[in-house]
Amino acid sequence: MEDFSIGLLDQLVDKKAEAIVILIPSIDSRNNISVGGWYGVEQALFQKEYKIPIYFTYDDDQVKKMYRDGFEQLGDRHQLVVSTYEPTLVKDVTAVNIQVTLLGKTDLNQQTEDEDIKINPSIVVVTNYDSYNIAPIYGESNNGASTAANVVSILELSRLFSKLYSSSKTQTKYNLIFLIHAGNSLNYAGSKHWINNADIRLLESAQFVLSIDSIINTLNSKEDKLYFHISKSPKQENIPLTKFYESFNLTSKQLNVPFQFVHKKINILPNGEESSIVDWEHELFAIKKLISATISAYSYPIYDSASEGNISFSRSHLFDDLRNVNKDILFRNIKFIAESIAKYIYDFSGDNSSTKNLEIFSGSLEVNKQFIESWMQTLTSTNRVLFSDKLTSSNQLSNLLNGLSKTLIGYSNEVSNQTFKIDEYVDFKYFNGLKQSMSVYRVKPTTFDLFLLLAVIGYLAVLYIFVKGPSDTISQIKKLFQKSSKAKKKN
Repeated sequence: MEDFSIGLLDQLVDKKAEAIVILIPSIDSRNNISVGGWYGVEQALFQKEYKIPIYFTYDDDQVKKMYRDGFEQLGDRHQLVVSTYEPTLVKDVTAVNIQVTLLGKTDLNQQTEDEDIKINPSIVVVTNYDSYNIAPIYGESNNGASTAANVVSILELSRLFSKLYSSSKTQTKYNLIFLIHAGNSLNYAGSKHWINNADIRLLESAQFVLSIDSIINTLNSKEDKLYFHISKSPKQENIPLTKFYESFNLTSKQLNVPFQFVHKKINILPNGEESSIVDWEHELFAIKKLISATISAYSYPIYDSASEGNISFSRSHLFDDLRNVNKDILFRNIKFIAESIAKYIYDFSGDNSSTKNLEIFSGSLEVNKQFIESWMQTLTSTNRVLFSDKLTSSNQLSNLLNGLSKTLIGYSNEVSNQTFKIDEYVDFKYFNGLKQSMSVYRVKPTTFDLFLLLAVIGYLAVLYIFVKGPSDTISQIKKLFQKSSKAKKKN
């Protein structure tokens, strides 16, 4: 892998290579790989179609022996054989969204039957759980750490606020809705499904939608800055957005978190319509007239709506593992989001508020580091690719989602799942067969086969002479030449 580049790949293709095998170094020996550099290569592989198969395998001891020792032995040749079935089209790829609801305090004088959501304003926090990279090999541990961190942030936020909402003294009027969805790397398919199928009363009551794009930067673990992306500039008349921005800004100063506000308008096509590919997830909600923002460890989006068809598959990459997670930044950023939301719902962000510097999540409400680390291990050791072979990773993913739901039920009033088909929201074809078996055979050169053939012929000739005798053998040879001579005369 350290020698691989797109330029080298193009050269090998031009030389009519039949296939490419890339050796992935083990986790402990990846120091020679530039994570940022490989991410660029991986994105380039997504964007270009190659007519030859590209395989990935681990550079373990067995492969090292074959590659570094076996291929250097003169006189021997090697043949790589892939023993597998033909990849088949996977139809009806399904995914699941998990919605968690923490109900706020309702004024009994205004409450009507089954209208809690309609009366109470709601804060919606969304993120995705699925992960993908260029070679989602089964058995790969520490995979998809960036999206795992997003899920863990929702789990911890649910746990923290459930403690506050368990007492009427600290319960606010706000409903808190947490959504863990799928298909973020497929043009936000999960978010689209939730928006299209959410209760209209919930959408009408949504005062603010916060999308967690990435809570940590696994391309550069030393990068600790967070960006607050919005499509509308906060103004005095836009009270919820202004108040939410002030809450985050105040918390960033209080916790000393580098924080930057980024304003970008929604991309508009020449005909006046919004682009079908949005740069940031919050833009989907903004199109529906919902006040929304995206918090991210990156200043640039997953997608580039200005470039037609430029869809990258996620922020995940082959080295998106726990080794590239700065745990201190992860703990800090989860607390940062929790404190910012709390300042908003408890109205602690005003200049005249005597509580604006109050730190809510400390002491018994402190962020649970052990809980976060445990779930990070669980999530990163589970293959979360939606369209993997159903007999393997889909069962793992299903068990993981069940585990998430059971955990979240303990922290909320309601947990509901939404199952939907990915291809209803994005036009992609999915094939199984991500895992292949490759065997390496040592074979002799063609000259060896030629000498072996001559030796066999000589052996058979000697054996024939020994059995038939020399005189009989000579007479048989004369007959052959006589037949050949007669055939020529007839012609």
